[in-house]
Amino acid sequence: PVQLVPHHTMLQCQPGYLASHPAGLHNIHLPMVTVLKHADTDTPDLEAGASVVEHLICTRPTSSAPPAPVLGACLAWPPCTVLCLMSSNTVTCLQLPSLAQQSADSILECQSSDDSVTRHQADTQLMSLLTRKCTQPLIMSSASTDLSPAVTLELLSSATHTLSREYIARLQVARQELIRRGQELARTRQE
Repeated sequence: PVQLVPHHTMLQCQPGYLASHPAGLHNIHLPMVTVLKHADTDTPDLEAGASVVEHLICTRPTSSAPPAPVLGACLAWPPCTVLCLMSSNTVTCLQLPSLAQQSADSILECQSSDDSVTRHQADTQLMSLLTRKCTQPLIMSSASTDLSPAVTLELLSSATHTLSREYIARLQVARQELIRRGQELARTRQE
C-alpha cells in the first residue's frame, strides 16, 4: 500500500505529497493544481504546471531484496526537511532543497522593483539550468540484504551516471552562463 502525507500548508509551497511504499519514499510536487486554481482562461498553460516526482529513499534496491519499508514520514520547516522513521527504528533526516526553492520563489515573486525583477529573471534562468530531471535516492535497504558484486556494480554505475549527468554537467553549464553574463556586464560598463 502507498501512504500519502500532504505537504503542510505552512510551507507556502506548491501542492504535493510524500509517498511511501514498501520499496521507498518519494516527494511529489503538483504545481498543476495551482495552475488550474488560478487559471483565467478555459485553456490554462499546463506546461507551467509540470508535476515532478523525486525518489528520496530506496529501501529495496532489487526485487529479491527483503522489504524494509519507511514506517512514517513528515516534513519539518525551516529548512525544509523530511523526517523518516525507517523499519530499523532509526530516524533519517533529508533536506529538500526543491521545496525550499519553491518557497524562495514565492517570496521573490512578491518583490516588484525593476532591479529585483531583473535579478529574479537571472536567478530563475540559472535555477532552470540547475534543475535536475531525475534524482538519486538514498539506498537504505534491510540489514539482511545480500547484493551480488554484479548488482552492487550496476547500482554504483547507475548512481555515478545520474550524478554526473544531473549535477556535474549542470554545474558546468551554469558556470559557463555566469562567465558569459559577467563578460557581458563588463562590456556594458566599458561602453
